[in-house]
Amino acid sequence: RQMCIRDSESFGAPVFQLGLHYWQLDNHRQAATWLRRLPREHSQFREAQFMLGVCDLRLGDYAEAEAVLRELFDAVPMAEVANNLSVSLARQGKPDAID
Repeated sequence: RQMCIRDSESFGAPVFQLGLHYWQLDNHRQAATWLRRLPREHSQFREAQFMLGVCDLRLGDYAEAEAVLRELFDAVPMAEVANNLSVSLARQGKPDAID
């Protein structure tokens, strides 16, 4: 089953569900692997980007978390996104404010 999904990156619903499944298990590495594959056109892309940013934070990849969350914040300036973006900046020692 995973081989079919792995070979078809545009197969959005199963990709999102696998990312969500691993997210709920707190397996952030596997969740991030699947969430990164979700096409931008998918209806849950922004939700997946939020989860991906949090996964990157928990994995200690603060620069990647910043990139994902900054792009998401530009599209959806929500407090939850700003909060996690601020954490990614602080963990990198960046005093940058969110614009």
